[in-house]
Amino acid sequence: MLQKIGYIPHGYRNSWTPIFEGTLTACDDGTMIKGFFSVHDFVKAFMIIWRGFMILIFLGIFLGAFLNNNISMVIFASTPLLMLMFSYVIEKIGVQMGEDGKENILSFIENELCGSSQ
Repeated sequence: MLQKIGYIPHGYRNSWTPIFEGTLTACDDGTMIKGFFSVHDFVKAFMIIWRGFMILIFLGIFLGAFLNNNISMVIFASTPLLMLMFSYVIEKIGVQMGEDGKENILSFIENELCGSSQ
């Protein structure tokens, strides 16, 4: 059974906080946990759309400047590139800020499993 487990501290919201997606399987000597950490699906979709639009806008401006022999328009092509770089910076900072979420999720799972076996 696939389960999503996320940890959000009270009064705090970080879209990059990791979510554990995996399975919990009962075994003879305990519980086997298989899964991975990821971000929310909405965050993934938003970043794909954002970056896709920035690439399309850059290509449109760059090709327009190239085809019209207008070198001064190439300067405008830097704006979507800067926005693209900004999205990577936001991602790195957000992931770094949510890094403690992994430890919190793992301790939550461990406490729940140990608590249920007693």
